[in-house]
Amino acid sequence: MAFGAGDGGENHGPVTVSAADVTGDGRPDLIAGGRGSFTLYRGLASGDLAGTTTAVGSGKGETVRVSTTAADFTGDGHADLAYAYVWDGIDGQDPSLRLNVYKGASTGLADTPAYTSSDAPAHALAAGDVDGDGRPDLVAGVDTDRGGQVRVYPGTASGVGAATVLDQDTSGVPGTEERGDSFGASVATGDVNGDGRADIAVGAPGEAIGTVAGAGAVTVLYGGPGGVTGSGAQQISEDSGDVTGHAEQNDLFGSQVSLADLNGDGKADLTAGASGENDGGGALYMLNGGASGVSTAAGTTFYSSTLGVQGRGAELGGVVLP
Repeated sequence: MAFGAGDGGENHGPVTVSAADVTGDGRPDLIAGGRGSFTLYRGLASGDLAGTTTAVGSGKGETVRVSTTAADFTGDGHADLAYAYVWDGIDGQDPSLRLNVYKGASTGLADTPAYTSSDAPAHALAAGDVDGDGRPDLVAGVDTDRGGQVRVYPGTASGVGAATVLDQDTSGVPGTEERGDSFGASVATGDVNGDGRADIAVGAPGEAIGTVAGAGAVTVLYGGPGGVTGSGAQQISEDSGDVTGHAEQNDLFGSQVSLADLNGDGKADLTAGASGENDGGGALYMLNGGASGVSTAAGTTFYSSTLGVQGRGAELGGVVLP
């Protein structure tokens, strides 16, 4: 999850927080990242935390966007860290956009990445076992590539493997790749249909629904034995089935997404944020998962006014915890 400074104060850059057992001692550790570094706070038997900081990037400029996720991609019992960032260029330098994966060990996280990529930097990260091989896979949303794309890096004994790339021009994926869709602006993983493999929710808050610009949509990509494909992919918007409300300009449905079992039936349910709903007041939409996918029957919807948050700019749904 990521946090940023609001408009009302000095912007100290983005901060991300992930929790996982990096050292393999059975206790969760905390990883905080932002402004060109991340800090691993090791969980101690006393309940205290001990921090170690690792620098990321050139040391020049400013990290303007960061996303992290932690999971045991190698299957060695130690959680690894995926860290994606945009490093703002200075003195005429081009911005640096990169995805790094740092391996975990009993001593903590490695100082140098085991994997690095700058060809398609990620703006949203998640982890889940989409192919059912017992190792989590890394899911990266890349919303700057034309209309956007999702890259799925399989977990391997040595780190992460070559990515499978999916976008709205991939066979079976609903929609058409168009500039400004922001497909991949948010991603989440969870087993929606209960087949034992993680599925992927992909937010495209800039997606036009019919002629309604910026209404937004969420696409669910389903995992399988060979990984994720476009087969059976499902697109959901405010105009789908009996979903509460209807698509309006700049609702930004899919600005954030989460997949978690909210009703205890063993299947992940979708929570989608629409931070632009009601002139920026925002909304959260909760839809049940099931054997046939995400249900578009009327679910539970929270508007900012429902929660007592009044006025424009509240942007409920701009942050959704996994």
